[in-house]
Amino acid sequence: MAPPSPIGADDERYDRVMGEPTAVRTAIDAAAGRFDDDMVGDLHDESRPVANLPEEVGVGPHAEPWPDDPRLDPELLASGDRRNVIDAYRYWRLESIVADLDARRHAFHVAIENWQHDLNIGTVVRNANAFLAAEIHIIGKKRWNRRGAMVTDRYQHIRHHPTAEDFVQWAKTDDIPLV
Repeated sequence: MAPPSPIGADDERYDRVMGEPTAVRTAIDAAAGRFDDDMVGDLHDESRPVANLPEEVGVGPHAEPWPDDPRLDPELLASGDRRNVIDAYRYWRLESIVADLDARRHAFHVAIENWQHDLNIGTVVRNANAFLAAEIHIIGKKRWNRRGAMVTDRYQHIRHHPTAEDFVQWAKTDDIPLV
């Protein structure tokens, strides 16, 4: 049996389950670009300006003379920093960012089991990074779809455990309580 399609992908199935269009359906339609004046109202009004989004993300090359700071990356200073980082970390080397985050991380760890579909692992990694988790543990298959992490996996410590038993043993050895 084929897995069910995502909500919104099969309109008849969605309407059968959800009934009349709802705010959830409106959000799905808006995200998919399916606007209907009755559902989204003036969001579809083409006379309304779209938010003024910057053409490029980040910052350009740093003005010279460059700061004398070992945390800064000369290549980023010269060419600009287009990474998805907060402004405080602009032009910093990756290792320097991780070291600064390590000094402020919380003691909790996050574990997720990769046993069927890896679609949510990236989201869990991104959230664990946002809350400065000490480490993320992926149990099961080693490969996972990193797209959802939006590059935050570069700034987070991730450890793989082949089985749940391996993870439990690691937690006991490091005296990490499992909740």
